[in-house]
Amino acid sequence: MRVNDLLRQADDAFREALIRAVAGELNRRRKSSGPQPAGVFLTLVSRLGARLDHKLRIPSRVLRAVEDLWSALESPKEPDQRTGRATDAARQTEQRRTSRLIPGAGVNVPMVGQVPADHPLVTGEMVAVESSNVHSIGYDLDRAMLYVRYLDDGVSAGPLYGYHDVTPPEFLQFLDAASKGRWVWDRLRERGTIAGYKKPYFLAGVTRGHIPRHAVLANIGGQLAEVFRPRQVMLNNRWRESQAPLKVVRVLQVVSAAMRSS
Repeated sequence: MRVNDLLRQADDAFREALIRAVAGELNRRRKSSGPQPAGVFLTLVSRLGARLDHKLRIPSRVLRAVEDLWSALESPKEPDQRTGRATDAARQTEQRRTSRLIPGAGVNVPMVGQVPADHPLVTGEMVAVESSNVHSIGYDLDRAMLYVRYLDDGVSAGPLYGYHDVTPPEFLQFLDAASKGRWVWDRLRERGTIAGYKKPYFLAGVTRGHIPRHAVLANIGGQLAEVFRPRQVMLNNRWRESQAPLKVVRVLQVVSAAMRSS
């Protein structure tokens, strides 16, 4: 049921209560500095529906339509919560994306040439890809930044990472790569390691509130090791930390200059 149909079929009391609830929720979201989970709104609607059902005996089909109001009002393109570091950048990227969407127009992209204004290289939209490792990819042309959302357990959308200093041609190569996972290892990460990388990166977004640990080099008992270290990120104005503990993956053998020359 469309929202307009719902409002037309509802009686005056229901319509007034619904509009009041929606207006209050949208006003609260405007004042928020970060994205809010859909569950917050659905909880509000559920409580509103329970009260109305008790007082006005609203049919269950109408209440179900009210619960669907969230998707009618806002359908998030990203199934994630942006970290504090990425929230402003994402908002600015969306503004640039909208301003560039001029039908039939083209954009002159450095190192590439003329590109349609609705191409992902220009718009910054995330593109779903066929891969057993990567869920979707996107590009911020102004910041020369690549965004990669990986798969969680090889099935659902997982964490979103941003990679600095990625050229426009590299993004196009990534789009066309037959194996997205192989491209990641060849161009972004150091094969055979968990902490090695070719491009500086950061955690840009998470899904379902799961904070992945940070793969880093650390001093463990006087020895250099690759570890998964719990990380802290700002989500919805609150600091959140990885639930999994520190894990030592392997201790590295440091080769001295004298040993390399022998």
